[in-house]
Amino acid sequence: MNIAIMLDAIGETIRSARQARGWSQQQLADLCHLDRTTIGALERNAYNDIGIRKVDRVLMVLGKVLT
Repeated sequence: MNIAIMLDAIGETIRSARQARGWSQQQLADLCHLDRTTIGALERNAYNDIGIRKVDRVLMVLGKVLT
């Protein structure tokens, strides 16, 4: 799988899992101890300066794993 497809899948997974729980981006950000703009960037696949640990933390709060 190419990296662009993987990043798209991560962003979509985060957005759909968040929405399925009825959470706003701000609510998810608060649970992850991150800024809301970071959540938005993850969902838009704008990974300019977001470390893998932040991605993993968001996925963990959503009950998902990075594989």
